[in-house]
Amino acid sequence: MFSSITRIGNSSQSSSEKSLPALPRPVQSKKSNNTSQSTGWQKTKTTCLTPYYKWSEWLEKKHPKVAPYKFAILISLGLFLLAILIIIIVAAAGGFQNNDTGATGLAMSGSGDGTYYDPGVGLGSCGWQNYDSELVAAMNAPQYGIFADPGNSPVCGKCIQVTGPKGTVKVKVVDKCPVCKSGDIDMSSTAFKKIANLDDGRVKITWKGC
Repeated sequence: MFSSITRIGNSSQSSSEKSLPALPRPVQSKKSNNTSQSTGWQKTKTTCLTPYYKWSEWLEKKHPKVAPYKFAILISLGLFLLAILIIIIVAAAGGFQNNDTGATGLAMSGSGDGTYYDPGVGLGSCGWQNYDSELVAAMNAPQYGIFADPGNSPVCGKCIQVTGPKGTVKVKVVDKCPVCKSGDIDMSSTAFKKIANLDDGRVKITWKGC
């Protein structure tokens, strides 16, 4: 009797085991992907900040009294570099303004020698900083005039049209040529090349206000 009950129990148990439904496959958690992405971002961030960490450690070891101000130092350095960048951009932009030949209306003319110089060596008598790449010129001293403030000369910023052996060029008067006699014009090499060869050095010219 017990054996029959045992068989019935075993058979019912085996039948119940066979009737159990198949379990679904476990769903892979997306958390691991997010964790790996986060870990990768943290590694990239750490790598980017490595120079800062090294500099910070060096500063704390070598200059412990200055270390508390490291953020102020970084900000000051950043502003300094930004200022230098702005100065470079402004200077470059000014250097490309080569087509400014001055204002018209100068009721003056002359004839004499045409020469060239480098206006970039310093401020001109008119008070401006110019460069050899610009179409600028220095007026001879007699026609420039004598003023307590040389920048008050009526020729400053005015356009003159200079004609030489090779052609004509319009230039802006930005300086005074102390050694030039009446009628002479001293030009930037860029302007001089439009009316003569640089090898000529000194040529006969005529000029008038634009």
